[in-house]
Amino acid sequence: EAYLEAYGREPDKSGLRTYCIAIAKRKWSKADVIADLIKNGDSLACINDNSNCGHVIDGSIAGARVTQIQNGEIVFIGFTTPQGNFSLANADLSEDAAPFVATGGTDIATGLPNNLTLKSNGAVISPATTVSVSIQEADSSLTVDEANKLAADYLGITTEQLTSDYVNDLENDDVDAVASALAVQRASVQVATIIETASVLSDESNNEADLFSGLGDLIANSTSNNERVTDANATKDIVNNTDTATIDSTTLSNISTIIADVFNDSTVTSSSQVNQVQVEVISQAENDDFVNTISSSVLDEDDAQTVATNIVKESDDVELPGSEIRPVIVMNGNNPVTHEGA
Repeated sequence: EAYLEAYGREPDKSGLRTYCIAIAKRKWSKADVIADLIKNGDSLACINDNSNCGHVIDGSIAGARVTQIQNGEIVFIGFTTPQGNFSLANADLSEDAAPFVATGGTDIATGLPNNLTLKSNGAVISPATTVSVSIQEADSSLTVDEANKLAADYLGITTEQLTSDYVNDLENDDVDAVASALAVQRASVQVATIIETASVLSDESNNEADLFSGLGDLIANSTSNNERVTDANATKDIVNNTDTATIDSTTLSNISTIIADVFNDSTVTSSSQVNQVQVEVISQAENDDFVNTISSSVLDEDDAQTVATNIVKESDDVELPGSEIRPVIVMNGNNPVTHEGA
C-alpha cells in the first residue's frame, strides 16, 4: 500500500521485495526506495536518475510500453515514467541490436493518447527516429547511419538533431540550443501530425504503423531524395504510398496542403504553439463539419492558406496540460533564423 501510494502502480519485479515493510519498519524514505530501485533496475528509478534511461517523446509520453526483440523474442523493457523515461537495464544496446518499440501512453505535452508505434535504434524514441527505422525496414541493405541521413534530409534537420532528445533540450539555457531543439520538435511533431491525421481521415482505422511504413518505403525507394515533410504534397504522398490508407482525393489534396501551411506558418514560434497546432489539426480532422468542407471541392492556394491560418488562430485557445511558453524563435520552415529573446 505504501508503494502504491508513493508511485501509483504495482512495482516491477525488482520491487516485489518488501518495500512496504522497509518503509514501515525500517523507516525508509521515498528517496531510499528510489535508490534501491536504481540498484535493482526498476523503471521507476528514472524518476530521479536519468543516466541510464531512455526517453519516449513526441512530447514526453507517459505510460508507454517499451519492448525490443532480443534473440528472436519480444523482451519487455519497461513502462515509461510520468516524464516519459524508461530504464535501460534490460535493453540490448549493442551496435546490431534490434530497435526499441514504444506503444500506448499519453503525451503529457498535449494530453492526447499516443496512437503511434514509435521506434528507434537509440535510447531516444520519437516520430523522427521512427522515420529512420521505417526507412531501414523498407530497405534492409541500409545501415542505421544511412537511414538516419535519409530521415534527417526528409525532416530538414541534421542526423545529430534526429537522434537528439529535443524535449529535454528545450529546457537548455542556451538560446541556440533551444532553437535547434525547436527545429527538431517542429519536424518530428509535423510528421506525427501527418500520420495521426491521415489515420483519422482514412477509411481504415488504426493504421498509423502502416502509414509510417509507407513513408519509409517512399523515402527508401525515392530516386530523387527530394521529398520533404514540409512539402504541400507530403501527406498525399504518404497516403498514396500506403495500401491500407484510403482517403478520397479531394480531402487528401486539401488536408495535405493545409497541414503544410499550418506548420510553415511564421506565427508558430514556440514549442507550446507547435503542440497547440498539433492538437488543433487532429481535432479538426475529427470534426464532421471540417471534413465536409475539405471534401466538397479542391481548395485553391489562397483558400487553403485561409483555412490553415484559421487553424493556427484557433489553436491559441487550446489548453495544454502544464505547458510553458518557450523562448520565441523566428523560423524559416524548420530552420531557426533569429532569436527574439529568452
